[in-house]
Amino acid sequence: MKMDLMTSFSRSIYNIGTGLYFLGIRVAALFDEKATKWVEGRSLLFPQLRKAFAFQKKNPLPVIWVHCASLGEFEQGRPIIERLKESRPNHKILLTFFSPSGYEIRKDYPLADWVFYLPPDSRSNAVRFIETVQPSLAIFVKYEFWYHLLNQLNKRSVPTILVAAVFRENQPFFKWYGKLHRKMLHCFSHVFVQDSFSKDLLDRIDIQNVVLAGDPRVDRVISIASGLQSFPEVVRFVGDHPVLVAGSTWKNDEVLLSELSNNEAFNHWKLIVVPHDISSKRIKEVKSIFDGKAVLYTELKNADSGAGILVVDAIGKLAWLYQFGKIAYIGGGFGKGIHNTLEPMAFNLPVIFGPKYQKFVEAKAMLKEGGHFSVDSFSDLLSSFQRLRDPKFYQDGVHRVNTYMKTNKGASQTITSILLKYL
Repeated sequence: MKMDLMTSFSRSIYNIGTGLYFLGIRVAALFDEKATKWVEGRSLLFPQLRKAFAFQKKNPLPVIWVHCASLGEFEQGRPIIERLKESRPNHKILLTFFSPSGYEIRKDYPLADWVFYLPPDSRSNAVRFIETVQPSLAIFVKYEFWYHLLNQLNKRSVPTILVAAVFRENQPFFKWYGKLHRKMLHCFSHVFVQDSFSKDLLDRIDIQNVVLAGDPRVDRVISIASGLQSFPEVVRFVGDHPVLVAGSTWKNDEVLLSELSNNEAFNHWKLIVVPHDISSKRIKEVKSIFDGKAVLYTELKNADSGAGILVVDAIGKLAWLYQFGKIAYIGGGFGKGIHNTLEPMAFNLPVIFGPKYQKFVEAKAMLKEGGHFSVDSFSDLLSSFQRLRDPKFYQDGVHRVNTYMKTNKGASQTITSILLKYL
């Protein structure tokens, strides 16, 4: 009885918390473009769903529902979607996103039959969504634990899978107050984790059917690296210079990189900077940080090939631009956390980033191995850069990165082989 009361209380707190969170987004939509897209994208969600899935009432079809929080999680789930579509071509794919940054970029993803936003999590929304879609299999990528959706899937005995998961001791699942969160985990038929530490944590709270599979993003970035795109203007810009490619940068990153570009240790090197935000206001700020010395990617055809800094003001280029690099710098480490380090690793580049990397399995592993370098200040950045200029030290880092990628590929095949048993 006491535990039931605790669960009921936790559920009430969850409902209040999520309600306030969704209300906060609606308020933010009055001022913020991203929040506006979040709200507007859901305004006609259920009428659109009913129209799209009207066939389910008379002639039901098998639907595989894949949910991703945003673009990064989509890239983890993408190799799995591709394998499922290849193995089950007659099954329909529903792809949902929580964030506009994922939905807006992948709303036309060709392997998905439908792409929608995920409705705000409430009991009524969960019932309406699942009764309309009638999924044969539900796949959540990395995280996004929505109680009502998971509970309704569980009640209807829909196989529900969590892939590419990473867990940490400070999460509610492993705290005395985390009964509701543990209940969510029990809704999953299978949990595929990226690292052994996550598996050990789940073992402690008696979560079954946990498989150590690794990160499907490794397969994705290897695939990207094998299909190089041509950038003749960048080839002209690079010439015979070694290049540091800085991906998904923020202001704090760019300030450090600007200082490095002015240091004598950077002589003969060139710098390619790909900001996380490429709005006109942000690009103007980036040019200012580099004292007007940078040339923009969109102006590169008419630019002087002697320029030393290239700022990429176009979307969708970064993953292939690492082909020009000798060293990579990944942004975000002075904010909420670093961005994708696996993309440069697919080109065997040693990687430098800021101090906030703890949520990323590959970053932690490679810091221990010696293929990645975390920096807190310009002096740290300069020191790491100078060490990597040493040929022997550099080649050792390249070797460690290459070994990691070879060892950790194949997660999507491992996961898909088990998923197919549910279809």
